[in-house]
Amino acid sequence: MDKTSLALDFLSTQAVQLNPDSPYLYASGLRGPIYCDNRLLMSYPIIRRRFTRALLELSGKIPFQLIGATATAGIPHGAWLAESLNLPLIYVRGASKSHGSGKRVEGAFRSNDRVLLIEDLVTTGMSSLSAVEALRLEGLRVDTVISLFQYGLPGVNEGFNEAGLKLYSVLTLDELLDEASKIDTLSISQVSTVKAWQKNPVQWNDRFVSGIQR
Repeated sequence: MDKTSLALDFLSTQAVQLNPDSPYLYASGLRGPIYCDNRLLMSYPIIRRRFTRALLELSGKIPFQLIGATATAGIPHGAWLAESLNLPLIYVRGASKSHGSGKRVEGAFRSNDRVLLIEDLVTTGMSSLSAVEALRLEGLRVDTVISLFQYGLPGVNEGFNEAGLKLYSVLTLDELLDEASKIDTLSISQVSTVKAWQKNPVQWNDRFVSGIQR
């Protein structure tokens, strides 16, 4: 797997944006120096094929019978992987439908099928774990999640381990930072700022906000 090309793909498409000097405001109300929107990747055919090959490589030794994807950003990548493997695809809504059948898991499957779940981004891991729970409630077996990207925040791997899950990622924030520093996208001080956020996002936010208020 060509990690350098994948890192450049994230950065050149702005699927991952790094701005330590002017942090982004998240839905949680916290601020941070990184913003990820993997939906941008699907607009570039060469790049999306490169990510599909990376997913194929990571999934090569994992036993599964169908591909699951998280709505919505995980769906296109799950679909391309399923097409490459000639396997069924299902997807998991963020919440059950409020009308009709009230389904949260969409698609055709059989109880006890083994699912490989594709996620676009792992931040805290809570959305992935929620999707896995929904799949398991349908009688499906899930023991592996592959994400396109993950931040590597504290406690995430422990959460997956406790749920009986293995987590793999096409690229991690640490790998991206290594590549960004090599091509001078970020300075050494900026990389240090992002790593400080990664170590403790809440504390980093508090320090940033207090710095503004002074």
